[in-house]
Amino acid sequence: MGQPVEMGVLTALFTILYGLILLVAGKLVLKVIVSIGGGLLGGYIAYLTMLRMGFGTLGSLAVFLLVFIIISLVSWFLFKIVLSILAATPLWLIIAGGLGLSYSSFPALLILVILVALLYIISEKLVSITASTAGLFMLYLGLSSLVNPLVALTVTVVALLLRIYLYATFKW
Repeated sequence: MGQPVEMGVLTALFTILYGLILLVAGKLVLKVIVSIGGGLLGGYIAYLTMLRMGFGTLGSLAVFLLVFIIISLVSWFLFKIVLSILAATPLWLIIAGGLGLSYSSFPALLILVILVALLYIISEKLVSITASTAGLFMLYLGLSSLVNPLVALTVTVVALLLRIYLYATFKW
C-alpha cells in the first residue's frame, strides 16, 4: 500500500461523506445533476433566444420554465444515448477495422448500431458501477488520511460488501 493522501481533517470528512453518498445513491445523484444541468442549459439557451426574438423578459422567462421542464425530463435519456455512442465508437472502430470492413459499409454501420443498442441497455448498470467505484475510492482516500491505511481498506471492503448486499437484496 502506498502512502496515504495528505489532506486536512475537514477535507477528509467531506471526502468520506461524498464517497458514501456516491456509494449508496450515486446513480440518483447523477440523474438529478444531469436533469437539472440539462434543464438549466436548455432553458438558458431558450431564454436568450426568446430575448433576441423580442419576447421580452416575462415571455422569455415563461419559455425558460417550459423548456427547463421538458429538457429536465429527457436529459437522462439523452445522457445515456450520448454515453452509449461515445463508448461504442472506439469499440466499433476496433471491430470494423479488425474485420477489414469499410467504415461506411452496411455491415460496419450495423455493428455500430448493435453496439450502441447493447451499451444503451447496460448503461444504467455501468453508471451504477462507476458511481459506486468512485464512492469506494473517495471513501478509502478520506479514511486513509485519518487512520491507518489497512483500517481504511478494511472499512472500504466492508462498505463494498454492504453495497453488494443492498443491491442483491433490494435492487438499490
